[in-house]
Amino acid sequence: MKNYFEGFNYSLANEDNLLEINIANLSKSKNILAIAGSGNRSLFLSSIKPDNLTIIDTSQKQLEYCQYKEDLIRENNLDQYWHLLVQGPLYKGKYEQTLIKYSKIIRLLVGEKSLIKLFSFNDIKDQWSYYENKFPKKRLRFALTLIGNPYVMNILLYKGTFVKKNIKQTHSKYYIDRFEQIFKKFLLKENFFVQLILLGKIISPTATICENTPHIFTKAKEWLKKQKPVYLCIPITQITKQNLVKDVDFVSYSNVPSYYQENLEINHMQELKHILSDGALVVLRYYLREPSVTNFKSYQDVTIKFQSLIDQERVNMYTIKVYQYFK
Repeated sequence: MKNYFEGFNYSLANEDNLLEINIANLSKSKNILAIAGSGNRSLFLSSIKPDNLTIIDTSQKQLEYCQYKEDLIRENNLDQYWHLLVQGPLYKGKYEQTLIKYSKIIRLLVGEKSLIKLFSFNDIKDQWSYYENKFPKKRLRFALTLIGNPYVMNILLYKGTFVKKNIKQTHSKYYIDRFEQIFKKFLLKENFFVQLILLGKIISPTATICENTPHIFTKAKEWLKKQKPVYLCIPITQITKQNLVKDVDFVSYSNVPSYYQENLEINHMQELKHILSDGALVVLRYYLREPSVTNFKSYQDVTIKFQSLIDQERVNMYTIKVYQYFK
C-alpha cells in the first residue's frame, strides 16, 4: 500500500468525524488512539479533554500536517485558522485534488446552475422535491457511475490499492444510493463533502466539519495550550509489538481495515486488544466492504447503542461499526 498510503493524501476530510467526537465524549474516554488523516479526524478529539491523545499514521506527511494544524490552533482564533487553511493547504491533499477533478466532470455533465440550486434550500423536503422533480438526476447518476468506476479510482488516486469490494451492490448502485440518501436526509448547504465532490470547494459558511465548529475548536485549543498529542509513524497493527501505548479506552480506526487483506484482515482486532483497557471502544468504518472474516473474539458489537449518532454522519459512504473490548 506504499504508493498511496504513505503520501500526503488528506488535507480536508473524507469522513464526518463529529461522530467519533460524540461517541468519545459520551463514553468519557480518557486515553485515545486515532488514525491521523488530515487532523480533522484525530487532532480534534482533544476537544473532549482526554488525559492522553496518540495520533498514528503510516504517512509522515500526514503527521507533519497534523502538527502544523496543532501550531495554527494554538496561535490563532477560529476565523484566522480557517482563513489560513483555505488560502493554503486545505485542498492540496491527493484525495481532495481527485474530488476536485471529479467535480469538473460532474459539472460538465450535469450543469453548474442545477448543481448550485441543490445547495440553496433551507428545508430538506423542498430540496428533495427539487431533486426528484426538476434536477437532471439521470445525468448525475451517469456521472457518479463514471467516476465511481474502480478502474478510474485506481488511475486517478489509489494507484492499484483501491478497496476490493465484498458487498453485493455494484459500485454505481452503491454511490447513487448513498448520494440520494444524503439528498433526502441532510441539508446540502451544511454538507462539506457533497459541496466538495459536486462543486470542487466548500461554498457555504454553514458547511461544518470538526475543525470549523466553534465549540469544538475552542475546546481543542484549550487542551492544546496545556498538553500535546503523541505522534507515531507506524502501522496501527504494529503498535502492540513496540509497546508504545497501553490502556487505550477509545480507538478511532477510520476506514483503514477496508484495505486489509488475508491475515491482516482476519487478525487486526486481536492484535489491537493487547493495548486496550477493559471496556474500550473501537470505531471502525468500512468502505465498499463488510467485516466478513475478521476475528472479533473478546469484542462485543455495540453499534446499536450509537445508531442515532451514526445516522447523523453526513458523508454517508461508510458502514460504521462500534465494538467494545472485554478482557
